[in-house]
Amino acid sequence: MQNAREQRMAKDAASVDCIELSRQYITRFHRHHFDWCLDMCARDITFVSSSPAGFAAGSEAFDSAMRTVYGDVPPGLVGSFDATATAVPNSQATLVACRFLLATDPMSGEMRARQEHGTLLWDTTDGRPVLLHLHFSTPARPAAEGLDAPTYRETYLYAKAVLDQVIRRSALTLRDTSGTLHYVSATEVRFVEASRQRTLIHCLERTIVVRRGFRELIESFEGELVPVHRSFAVSPLYVRAIGPGTVLLDDGTEIPVPHRRSREVCERLQQAVDRIEGMKRTRDTSRPVLPTS
Repeated sequence: MQNAREQRMAKDAASVDCIELSRQYITRFHRHHFDWCLDMCARDITFVSSSPAGFAAGSEAFDSAMRTVYGDVPPGLVGSFDATATAVPNSQATLVACRFLLATDPMSGEMRARQEHGTLLWDTTDGRPVLLHLHFSTPARPAAEGLDAPTYRETYLYAKAVLDQVIRRSALTLRDTSGTLHYVSATEVRFVEASRQRTLIHCLERTIVVRRGFRELIESFEGELVPVHRSFAVSPLYVRAIGPGTVLLDDGTEIPVPHRRSREVCERLQQAVDRIEGMKRTRDTSRPVLPTS
């Protein structure tokens, strides 16, 4: 079974990949390898920079902005790259925040250097990393130097909107008994429980109560949850052990299993785990080799 430690290790490995890919991307961007940069982008990418023309939504607008804003300036050299990566909850996305030294290419006859900040949002849902959002900014300067403070507020709002889209795109939409709409990813569901005329979805950090049939709801997760009882289905990601008449989850919850079905349940859970591992291996082998700078 894939335990919490293994999940953290997988996320850490993905974060390292995204950090390295971000370094390569920023290096190539400032070296004017615009075709390569465009190929790594999603069709609905958003781009923000401190330049007046430095906003674009969509790959065509981004391509134009790259060549308009950066095409007429000398290529830059990227050094002193430092970054952190954070997995976006309930999705396959990773947010990379970085800072780097950008120096003008000495071949241009000038040599100037400044520190820059970058924010890159990567989506790895289909195995191939795709850039969803790119933001470049220069650390705050005194007002006399013309810093446009509202630009940073707008950047935050754009980045938040992109994150919301990523979460919603990979999640199931559910309305609870009070009418509140929830976006639920299968990876955050520990188990689902049928209770009279309602169904309880027990997630990592919340429990959602809906008026939907138990079987219909389980089918909506497309095989990510395994029924172990007529009133319970569990995620194999959070199963710690299977014993006589019970399935033990990682948080200590015990789910009842009919004794006569214990072997069948064990086999179904193992098949689910094998399928998840197989999909993970497929993503790993299909992951592109990171290009060198």
